[in-house]
Amino acid sequence: MSVEASVGVQERGRRQGGWGVVSYLHFVLVAVIVVDVVLCAVVIRWRGYTEIDWLTYMQQVSGFVRDGERDYYRLEGDTGPLVYPAGFLFVYTALHAITEGGSNIRLGQVIFGVLHVLTIAVVVLIYAAFYGIPKGSKGGGVIRWAWVLPLMLSIRVMSIYVLRLFNDAVEALLVYGSVLLFAQNRWAVGCLVYSLAVSVKMNALLYAPGILLLLLEALGVKKAALHIVGICGGVQLVLGLPFLISYPWHYITRAFEFSRVFTHKWSVNFAFLTDSMFTSKLLAVALLVCHLAMLVQFALHRWIPSLPSRPSSAAMWWRRLILARNHTMQEIPPDRVVLILLTCNFIGVTFARTLHYQFYAWYFHALPLLVTVITGSWVLRALLLLGIEVVFNTYPPRPWASLLLHLCHGTILLGLYRSSPRQQPH
Repeated sequence: MSVEASVGVQERGRRQGGWGVVSYLHFVLVAVIVVDVVLCAVVIRWRGYTEIDWLTYMQQVSGFVRDGERDYYRLEGDTGPLVYPAGFLFVYTALHAITEGGSNIRLGQVIFGVLHVLTIAVVVLIYAAFYGIPKGSKGGGVIRWAWVLPLMLSIRVMSIYVLRLFNDAVEALLVYGSVLLFAQNRWAVGCLVYSLAVSVKMNALLYAPGILLLLLEALGVKKAALHIVGICGGVQLVLGLPFLISYPWHYITRAFEFSRVFTHKWSVNFAFLTDSMFTSKLLAVALLVCHLAMLVQFALHRWIPSLPSRPSSAAMWWRRLILARNHTMQEIPPDRVVLILLTCNFIGVTFARTLHYQFYAWYFHALPLLVTVITGSWVLRALLLLGIEVVFNTYPPRPWASLLLHLCHGTILLGLYRSSPRQQPH
């Protein structure tokens, strides 16, 4: 929406003796920020910091900063080697300098509190884009915005940010920032921010299939390829250059290690399996096949537009789109962009090889929006959110909690498939 249109909405609201929907959005955004600032301050002041990976992060960074080490095989800490791309290293290098080598933990908590507030602010704007605010009605907004409240009330997510300082917090802010940019059809800047998210932690790649589909539809093959290779690939190349020049194989195999096997002890989603079953290649292959199959199912029957006259011709329509020589840039509605990207990520989480407690930050902020899409009572939606929150607050991981998590995930995924309408071409 342009500035002129936005002002017009506010003027109409004032003439009608009430707030325009833009002013209402601003009120919600400010209220959410103020409440979250207070909650973060209370948690930092009254809850004890828990050391898990922060010191390891600082130790890994120290080898890079103090010793000038460029070999990823030699960058490690007490809990293990550095397994994240170069963006992570640069972010935590800055945090290393700001927090006096990691010793000023309270300052680090404040910084992550800011990340928590910024993430929720960005997510509120994503919700606004999805719900059509400021284009939607004020009354409908009131009902829908009630689902923003859970964003500030998760005990586990708050601890991931301000009590444990995990890098998932940094990745989440960047990836949601890219979703907002994509929803605004700002494809180039969105690809830039998205690639930065991937450079902090690879789980952002779960969004990649949805982003690829949207880029192809909006830009065509040639421009989509330029965005993927030139922007996304260029960011990774620039950030990783110091390590690619020195020890390229070590950097690639350690920073982008897809074969990594996690410890079963901390698996929130597969606590009911034995150690041997959890680490088996059969499980990994089965989950990958299910993941890909579900993506294909959603793409063919929910995400790729169909012709109104021939609903079964989606594949033909998509083929013409890809093979078109002169593709006209298409503007994709923000609600469609948001739903495709958040659902794509959720599918990846549902079929993840493992979910640790901090991985909750990968998709928590999308859950209230996703449950509003599915058909059902508000009680069912609230129970789904509550069930997932209970699972991630159950320590240590329990078999019953893992089963409950799969039940909630499966219910949401089925609800998304049944409730998401076939998209029409624009």
